[in-house]
Amino acid sequence: MNQLYWFYSVPKSQEYFYGAGEGRNANEAKNSALNYIASQIQTTISSEFSKTSAYSKSDYSSSFYESARKNINANVSKISFSNIQIVKTVKVDNEIYILLRVNKQELFRNLKTKFEILDEKIDSEIKTSQKYSLLDQLITLNKLTPKIADALNDVTILSVLNPNFDVKPYVRKYNSYIEKKSEIYHKLTFKLKDNNPFASKLIEVMNENSYKIGNSSNVKIRVLPNIRYSTPLGMSVARVTVTIQVFAKNKILKSTSFEVKGISNTKSQAIAKAAIAFKAQLEEIGINKLLGFE
Repeated sequence: MNQLYWFYSVPKSQEYFYGAGEGRNANEAKNSALNYIASQIQTTISSEFSKTSAYSKSDYSSSFYESARKNINANVSKISFSNIQIVKTVKVDNEIYILLRVNKQELFRNLKTKFEILDEKIDSEIKTSQKYSLLDQLITLNKLTPKIADALNDVTILSVLNPNFDVKPYVRKYNSYIEKKSEIYHKLTFKLKDNNPFASKLIEVMNENSYKIGNSSNVKIRVLPNIRYSTPLGMSVARVTVTIQVFAKNKILKSTSFEVKGISNTKSQAIAKAAIAFKAQLEEIGINKLLGFE
C-alpha cells in the first residue's frame, strides 16, 4: 500500500489545503476529499472563533456569539471550492483513492469578495435605520442579526485562510451592532393596557429584565386571558389561554399565546397558580423573544 502513503498521511502546506478521499467512483472519492478539507477548516475555525468572542461585552452579546459559533459548520459547508486540483488518483480493489488540493489565497479572494458585499449591505441598512425611530432601528437590527452572525463566521474563515487578514475591526463593529440592540431595548418604554394577574406577572418579568414601563410609551402591550373553569372532584381548575399582543404605531408586532393551568380549592387561588405557571413560561421563553425582538 506504499502507493497510498499520501492517503494515510495527508500532506500539509502553507499554500494549499489538501484532502484525501475514497469512494466507489471518482465523484464519491472527490466529495470525500472535499469533506476532508472542510473538516480541516471547521476544526481551525472552532479554535479561532473563541478569540472573537473575547470582544463580547455583555451576556447579551455572549449569547449571540454562542449562537453564531453553532452555525460554523453550516457556513463552512456552503463554501464553494473553485479551481480544485487533482494531485493523485489511484484505483485499488475497485475503490478510487484521490488526493486534491485547493489554493488558500485563491479561496480567500473569492470568499472575501462575497463577504464584502454582505458587510456593505449590513452597514447600509443599519445606517439607513438610524434616520428613524428607536423601534425601527431595533426591528432592523433584529432582521439583520442572522446576517451579522454569517458575517462574523465569514471573517473567521477569512482569518484562517489568510493570517494577515485583520478580523478585529469587523468583530468590534458587529459587536457594537449587537450591543446596540441591548441598549435600545432598555431605552424603549412599554405600556401595559390591561390589569389582571397575568399582566402583573408580565410586568414582574419585564422589571426583572430592566425594561421601562410607563404611560408614555413607544410600544403598547395587551395581556388577554381567556379563562375556563371546571370543578372535578370538588377542586377548582382554571385553564387559561393567555394572549400577549405587542403593538407599535397601531400595528401588531407580535402575538403569542400560552396555555396554562392552575388547580386549587377556590377559583381565585386556581387563577393565582395559573398566573405563576404563566410567569414560569415567560422566563423559559425569554422576554426579548416574547416581545418579538429576537
